[in-house]
Amino acid sequence: MSYAPMDRNPSGIIYFGSSASDQVFESNANFTFDGTKLVVPNIQLPNGGKIGNISNTGILTLASDGVATFSSGVVIEGDLTVNGDVVTLNTTTLTVEDNIILLNKNVTGVPSLDAGLEINRGNSANVKLIYDEGTDQWKFTNDGSQYYAIPTGIPTTSFTFSGDSGTSQTLNNGDTITVAGGSGISTVASATDTVTVHLNVDNSTVEVNSDILRIKDSGVTSSKIATGAVNTTQLADSAVSSIKLASDSVTTSKILDSNVTTAKIANGAITESKLNRTINSVFSNNDTINSDINLITGGSGGVTVKLPTPSSGKIVIVKKIDSGNGTVTVSRNSTDTIDGTTSKALYYQYESMTFVSDGTNWFIV
Repeated sequence: MSYAPMDRNPSGIIYFGSSASDQVFESNANFTFDGTKLVVPNIQLPNGGKIGNISNTGILTLASDGVATFSSGVVIEGDLTVNGDVVTLNTTTLTVEDNIILLNKNVTGVPSLDAGLEINRGNSANVKLIYDEGTDQWKFTNDGSQYYAIPTGIPTTSFTFSGDSGTSQTLNNGDTITVAGGSGISTVASATDTVTVHLNVDNSTVEVNSDILRIKDSGVTSSKIATGAVNTTQLADSAVSSIKLASDSVTTSKILDSNVTTAKIANGAITESKLNRTINSVFSNNDTINSDINLITGGSGGVTVKLPTPSSGKIVIVKKIDSGNGTVTVSRNSTDTIDGTTSKALYYQYESMTFVSDGTNWFIV
């Protein structure tokens, strides 16, 4: 190694030796150092080399791949421009002073890419708030797949309401719907945006039972049913039973003659106990018979009785009950006949005849 003489006024720090072979570089005028700064055109550290200060010796570490790692905070007084593709912030809290965050900074021309915010939710689907360029709307998703548009302004849609009667009403923005009670109905509006409809029932004839409006037994009387309102077409088969009919509520005056036919009477339904037959045993001469069964005394001089006016199906029984010699004569009523004659006679005690009419004449059966 050779040593050159040192200039008394050097322009920088002087190194001796050959830069090609020695570890000490030759002197260079671009490398300067004074009491306040060090000026050098290029500093090279070994892979993994560190730069620090007295308190923190390894603040900056330079890895072999060129990644610089700061072990403490970094304060940038000027602007920061990152020209890479990805910026990763592994922080727990991100604080931004600006009140507007600009996304899609370099977009020009007609926009086509949706932009927004996405939140990572771990094992659950991520959620997003995006601006959809296809529909020009802000949209959000709560499940990661179904998107809903965020409404803008107040909708101008109007609604039309119609009732069972009256004129249809149109509801516009700002209008109020009033639910009014009708006859027997009242309404109550509560602070929870609920309208309750009440049926005003007296609970004596009408009741609300298990949310069902019902008519009580005492609520339906004959005075509340119009004459002719209930007929056979309005009664289901087996709807009327003896349990549903009050005692003695059905009388002959309430049954039309044509309504009772053999088709409506079950076999064996009519028994002797259900037949309301009349009996008479007091007669004067020429009395007209008005009972079903007639027990007549002939006496010694005899007696004559007349049959009633012929009526189809009418049956009359006449019996002589005494042992006297008087004859019981049964005479026709008017122009009718009895087996083709005008009269029939009973001569003996306990002798009887049964007469039946076809509506015009009488016949003995």
